Amino acid sequence: MSLTPSSLATLANYSSTLSVILNEDGGIIDDTIITKHSDDSFYVVTNAGRATEDKAHIEAKLQEWNAKNKGKEVKWKTMDGWGLVALQGPKAAEVLQRMVEVDLSTVKFGQGAHVDIDGARCHIARGGYTGEDGFEVSPLNPSRLNAEIRSRYLLSRRLLSLRRSLYTQMFSLLVLALGTVCV
Repeated sequence: MSLTPSSLATLANYSSTLSVILNEDGGIIDDTIITKHSDDSFYVVTNAGRATEDKAHIEAKLQEWNAKNKGKEVKWKTMDGWGLVALQGPKAAEVLQRMVEVDLSTVKFGQGAHVDIDGARCHIARGGYTGEDGFEVSPLNPSRLNAEIRSRYLLSRRLLSLRRSLYTQMFSLLVLALGTVCV
């Protein structure tokens, strides 16, 4: 039985691999990123759009494994509703560095780390699926996020909304000026 074709034993601690979740015939169900924290601890991120299917498949496979491997049972917990923030772009490291004590220059592409952001323990993973450098940030206990983080989040949403509004207005003015839209 194999959930993934990746050799997780050879990964260094806090290193990640892009992998896939396999079905019974070895076909691909979904892609995933797996970060090894230690020989017996892994952090797995699946696609939000297939979370229900992926979770059911993994749960079934783990139940099968645990039934056949008494004394070597695998425990897992899902982080339903916890969220993940992707901070991408050329200034991603600079922005995140202001919030963490860990030297982010030591966290290379494909690596992860545990950091504290305003008192909240978070898992970060460095990657760049947008073509830019970036980080995925997941709080490990979202109930501990304080009001300052929430207010920063709300402020960033307001700024993003304002930026979208300005871009829409600028685009509308450009269309009016040119009289056409070229795609």
